[in-house]
Amino acid sequence: MIRIKSIITQYLKESPDEHDQLTQLRDLLEHCPNDEDLVSRKNYVGHITASGFVVSRCRTKVLRLNHKKLGIYLQPGGHFQSGDPSLLAAARRKIAEEAGLSSLDYLASHFEDEIPIDIDTHYINATDSEPRHFHHDFRYLFLCEDKEGKVVINEEKFQDYKWGDINELLRMQTFSTLKQKIEKTLSGEFRPKVFFDRLSKQLQIPAGANTIVVTHLLQDAQVYLRTLDKVSHILSVIPKPKSIDTTVLSTARTHFTINQSDRETLQTSNIVRDLLRSAAGRVVLFDIGGYFAPLVNDLVDSFPGKLVGVIEDTENGHQKYDRAQPLKVPVFSVARSPLKDNEDFLVGQSVLFSADAILREVGKLIQYLDCSVFGYGKIGGSIADHLSRRGAKVSVFDKDPIRRMAASNRLCKIPDREQIIKQSDVIFCATGGQVLKIHDFRALKPGCVVFSVTSSDDEMDITYLNAEYLAEDVTQHVTKFSSFSNHFYLVNKGNAVNFIHKAALGDFIHIVRGEMIYALKVLLEQPPDPGIHELTQKQRSELAELWLKTFASEPAHYSDLAVGGI
Repeated sequence: MIRIKSIITQYLKESPDEHDQLTQLRDLLEHCPNDEDLVSRKNYVGHITASGFVVSRCRTKVLRLNHKKLGIYLQPGGHFQSGDPSLLAAARRKIAEEAGLSSLDYLASHFEDEIPIDIDTHYINATDSEPRHFHHDFRYLFLCEDKEGKVVINEEKFQDYKWGDINELLRMQTFSTLKQKIEKTLSGEFRPKVFFDRLSKQLQIPAGANTIVVTHLLQDAQVYLRTLDKVSHILSVIPKPKSIDTTVLSTARTHFTINQSDRETLQTSNIVRDLLRSAAGRVVLFDIGGYFAPLVNDLVDSFPGKLVGVIEDTENGHQKYDRAQPLKVPVFSVARSPLKDNEDFLVGQSVLFSADAILREVGKLIQYLDCSVFGYGKIGGSIADHLSRRGAKVSVFDKDPIRRMAASNRLCKIPDREQIIKQSDVIFCATGGQVLKIHDFRALKPGCVVFSVTSSDDEMDITYLNAEYLAEDVTQHVTKFSSFSNHFYLVNKGNAVNFIHKAALGDFIHIVRGEMIYALKVLLEQPPDPGIHELTQKQRSELAELWLKTFASEPAHYSDLAVGGI
C-alpha cells in the first residue's frame, strides 16, 4: 500500500500554487481506482515514476547520467516495481541500479517521508514497444556520503555521468520549480527530521511498544512526536497547559489523541488507567515535571507486566520520582544529563530575555536592580551567569552548600535566605521545590518582582494569596498583589516566564529528546531494576556524535552552496 492519493493530497496542500500544473495527474487519479494502476507502466494514459537528485556531500554538485538513447543528462530514476514498498524506496533502488550508489542520506523536504520534493509531469514519445504517454515523476533529494560518490553507471543504459554544478542545474527551465525547494531543504530547516531519522535507524527500537507523552506542544515538538510515534505507538499526547501553540495543537489533533488535562486532573481521573487498559502491549510513560509520579506505583500494581517504565525530562520531575521511592518500575531521568546542560543554559538565557522585556513594560531596567536567584542548579546557574554578564548585582541561595560555594566562585553574593527575601528587587525561582510560601510573600521587599522558571505549583505556594492580598493586573503578564503590609508583582501568574516569548532553544532541544528516545530502547530491550537511572557515558557520546554530524558538521558546508544568488 503506497498511499499515492494521500501523498499527492498532502503535496498539493503544501504546494497549492502547483495545483494547475498537475491537472493531468489529478485527472489520472480520478480514472485509476488503485495505486497499482497509477504506477503500472502498461497504463498508457500515464503513470507515476520515481527519481532522485543526488547531491554531493559539499552540496555544490549534483549527479546526472548521460542517457544513451536520449542523448541528454538526467537524474537517476524510472519505473516502480512490485517489490518496492514506496516511491521513495523505488527512487533509492533506481539510484543503486543506475549509478551504483547505495550509501545515501535522504534529505526530507516535508515532515512526511514519502512526500517528494517535487512532482514533474512530462511527455514520453512513442517507441516501437510503447505508445506516447505521460510520466508523472516523483522526485526525491539525497545526500551522498562521499564528497562525490564512487559512481558505477549501468553501461547498457548510460554512456557517462557528471557531477555538475548545482546552480547550473537549477537555472535550467526543466528544474525551475526546484530552486526554492532545494534552497529550503539544504538550508537546514529539516535537519531535526534528519537527526531523528538517523537516530531511529541507528537505535532499531523493538516494535510493539506504546507510549503516553506529556510534552510542551510547541513548534519544535512536531518532528519529535512523529518520530516517537514511528518507533512506538503514541496512545495519547498530554500537552503542558501553559506551553501550547494553538497551530501546533490543531496539527497534532490530526495525528494523535490529545488529552488536555492539567496535572491535578490527570492524577485524580482515570485517564491514564483507561489508556493503559486499552493498550495492546507494553507501555512507557514520557513525562515532563513528574505528572505520573504520584500514580506510578499504583499503576504497576493495577496493570502487572504492562507498564515498563517512565522517562522524565526535568529536575523537578526527577525530585518527585525520588520522593516516590521505592519505585516499582525503572525511571530514566535526563534531568541531570550533561547533554541537557546546553538546553538548560539556553533556558536561563530565555528566562532573562523574557524577564528583561517584562520589566521594561513596567519601567524597570534589570541591570540597576538587586536580583536574586533561588536555586543554583543548571537553570538557576545560567540565569545568574547571564545576569552577571548584564552587569546586574546577583545574589544566590541554594540549600546545597556546595552549590552556594560554586556561586561564590562565580562572583555572586551568597546572603542568607531571609536577606534575599527582604532586600531583593527581583527574585527568580529555579528550585522545583516550592521555595516561596505565604510567609515569604509577606516578607518580600515592597515592589519586588517575582519570576518562575517552571509551573507555579512547583516553585511557590500561592494558595492563600488571593485571600490575603488584593490582586490587580498591571499588564497582560504582570499582577500586582497588595496588602496593608507590603506589595509585590507576580509575573505570568507564577508560571514559567520564558514561555511568554515562546522560549526558543534552537537545535539543542533535540539532543535531550534524542536521549529520551534512547532511554526507550533501553527500557524495552534491557530494563534495569526499579529505581532512577540514567544513560551511560558511552550512550550519551553516541548521541552527541550523531547531533554533531547533523547540526554542526554538515552546516559548515552550507556557505559552499550559493543557491541564494541563482
